[in-house]
Amino acid sequence: MDPENEEGNIEYKLKLLDKSPERISKIASQMRYRCNEGGNECIYLLGVEDDGTVTGMTEEEYDSTIQCIQSAAAKNNYSIKQLSKNMIKEDLYMYEILIREYNDLSYI
Repeated sequence: MDPENEEGNIEYKLKLLDKSPERISKIASQMRYRCNEGGNECIYLLGVEDDGTVTGMTEEEYDSTIQCIQSAAAKNNYSIKQLSKNMIKEDLYMYEILIREYNDLSYI
């Protein structure tokens, strides 16, 4: 894959294991930026390094990572949805997550 672009609505995350309030706030801020770049939605590619190397993550690392993402999304009133899970090699996966603003008025 190409290296992560600083602009746009695509974010690469190798894994997120730090669940401290400071880290969650930083992720929430970054998430707002990515969603603003993408018209209120963004894509997180999990198991991918900033240089575009697809390393993958274990299911346990995914569980921790998705908890961090859910906490950050809740701070922003965003919903998340897993779009795909691809095996990279035995016990390592790459995930594609859709994050979008949750606003009932936008669905009327």
